[in-house]
Amino acid sequence: MTYTILVPINSNEANGITGGSGIVASSDDFLNQDKKMIKVYYEGNKNQACNLNTLYDRVLVAAGRMHVRYPTIAFSVVNKEDFMAVGIFVYDGFEMRINDSNLKVVNSWLSEDKREISVFRD
Repeated sequence: MTYTILVPINSNEANGITGGSGIVASSDDFLNQDKKMIKVYYEGNKNQACNLNTLYDRVLVAAGRMHVRYPTIAFSVVNKEDFMAVGIFVYDGFEMRINDSNLKVVNSWLSEDKREISVFRD
C-alpha cells in the first residue's frame, strides 16, 4: 500500500494539525480527481515521545494508523486543495520518498514545529 505524504499549502489553515506533523492520505483518494475531501492521518508528537523526532518517524506512525484504520484523534477529513503532495510512503518496506523539488516546502513545514524542545536529526 502506498500513501501520499502531505503538507498544508498554508500552515495557518492546517485544520488544527500541529506544525511539523507527518501527514498521510491514501494515494488512491488523493489522486482521485472526483474527491474534494480526503481522510488524513497525522502524527505531530505533541507529547514529545523520544522516538518521534524525525519526519520519517512521524510519517511511519501516521501511515501505520491509516493502514489499520486505527481509531485516533490524529485523524481528519480535509479539503484536498489545502494540501500539497510532497512524496510517498510505501508501507511494504517502510520506505519514505520525498521529491527533491519539494524539500524547501517540507523544511518550511518542519520549521512550524513550535514545541519548546524540538530535536531533528539530519
